[in-house]
Amino acid sequence: MRINCQNIDAFITNIRGAKLYNGKIHYDRTYVDETEFSRTVIYDLTAIIEYGQGQALVVCAILCGVDRFSEDGGRDGSDVANEAHGLIMEYCKQNNLEMLPGIIDAS
Repeated sequence: MRINCQNIDAFITNIRGAKLYNGKIHYDRTYVDETEFSRTVIYDLTAIIEYGQGQALVVCAILCGVDRFSEDGGRDGSDVANEAHGLIMEYCKQNNLEMLPGIIDAS
């Protein structure tokens, strides 16, 4: 089974109280070049929850926004990704979980 989430709150709701495989959450940040002066930032999270006789992959992909590299641009996408990363790091600290780079691919 695969559970797709669109934001950090939904991801945490789905893993809260569940036994996570190896006590780990995996994360990644992807940059997609849009133009010479901008890129889209995506922050991904994956975890495997274990229940009864089965497992489920919980996936979260957050479209964080765009970083602009012009004089008047900003790093809005990276700022949102950094905030999301901080929230999940705090959750991991509170729940004695480990964060590892990379994502779990169930294909």
